[in-house]
Amino acid sequence: MLATSAVSAGIELPDCKFDSGTVGSTFKGKFRAAHDASNLLEVKGDLKGGEEISYTKNSPVIVADLISKKIIPVFSPTSDFTLNSSSFMSPTFKFKTGKNINMPFEALSADGSVYRVVRLEGRDLFLDSNNVFCNKVIFDDSRGQTWSLGTLTQDQPSIFDINLTEFLVQTQSMRIIFTGVGMGQISFQQLLVNGSTIVETKTRNFDQFSKQIRIAPFTFDIIGIEGDAIKLRYAIPDRL
Repeated sequence: MLATSAVSAGIELPDCKFDSGTVGSTFKGKFRAAHDASNLLEVKGDLKGGEEISYTKNSPVIVADLISKKIIPVFSPTSDFTLNSSSFMSPTFKFKTGKNINMPFEALSADGSVYRVVRLEGRDLFLDSNNVFCNKVIFDDSRGQTWSLGTLTQDQPSIFDINLTEFLVQTQSMRIIFTGVGMGQISFQQLLVNGSTIVETKTRNFDQFSKQIRIAPFTFDIIGIEGDAIKLRYAIPDRL
């Protein structure tokens, strides 16, 4: 858990330090990935731990599943609460217990303050560095061009958690096949497989006198070459 926040009822929320005169220049193009969001690659298969292994021509070196994930902060209300807006276009924001909201973005204001962006019902609300909602809501029209602002107040206690959560993006299988040595080259075939279908294949050639090579996310030390065989050493963690 990154944070827990509890704010009393019946208060006007703290100032976001931006207004309708500056919001266009303050936030236009300034949404960025949350600082604690990240990408993760899980590798499942016969992973080596640094031992030296010899491979003959057309032998598989890597047969593994690659699981791509995103890790992003998630806003999780642990109580029902409502934020009231002064804007007639956006009168209230109702948060329900257990209804999580992904927060992949944050906003950087003109004074350097960073706010988490909580998007609800097509509107952007903002949490300050203390994980307290500030008193503005920003929304644009259907063209995504016109920005407006409305002051926020709170008439019920707000209690929520912020957690980092993993989300599956894609799962594919990778095969790396040693295809031989010749004409000054060490050659491999790199394949991406979905089920039984090969969706991508690449020929990877390296200088025969290389000491270390990299194929996709994997790094291999070349220990030696004997005829049509190659001896490699590599260690692959289950998370990259």
